[in-house]
Amino acid sequence: MAHRTVFTAVIASVLFAGTAGVVFAQATHDEVIAKRRATMTASMRSNGTLNAALKAGNATPETIAALKGEADKVHTAFVAMSDMALWPKGSGQPEVSTGTKAKAEIWTDAAGFKAALDGAVAASGKLKAAGDAGDVEGMKAGVAGVQAACSSCHAKYRS
Repeated sequence: MAHRTVFTAVIASVLFAGTAGVVFAQATHDEVIAKRRATMTASMRSNGTLNAALKAGNATPETIAALKGEADKVHTAFVAMSDMALWPKGSGQPEVSTGTKAKAEIWTDAAGFKAALDGAVAASGKLKAAGDAGDVEGMKAGVAGVQAACSSCHAKYRS
């Protein structure tokens, strides 16, 4: 009888440890997904702020300084998003059905996805450089470049 109790306790411990691992792994994916979403949202907001301000056409030294700050935020966000640690396998669809629109193609075409991320970093780098220079026309082109990079990536890797 004592052996049966010990055996049952060992089996229960193994099962609990396995379940806990799955729960912790899921929590990790949830945290990664939340960070991705927050980073993308920050980028989208800053790019939208830039776009609206640049379309208004009332650039002054003060507004250009503010726009430079927004361009910096966009670039910082894209550099952060290009870190493949934010994209661990299993943190997208179909494994995770809520909170993410990341398609399986991110992992089945990892090289293409990384190239798309690198393209977005390059586009946001041009936007940042234009902001640093106070080049309004360059920032307009930079915003368009970032929007094109986003659209291209989302078309293939986001549902």
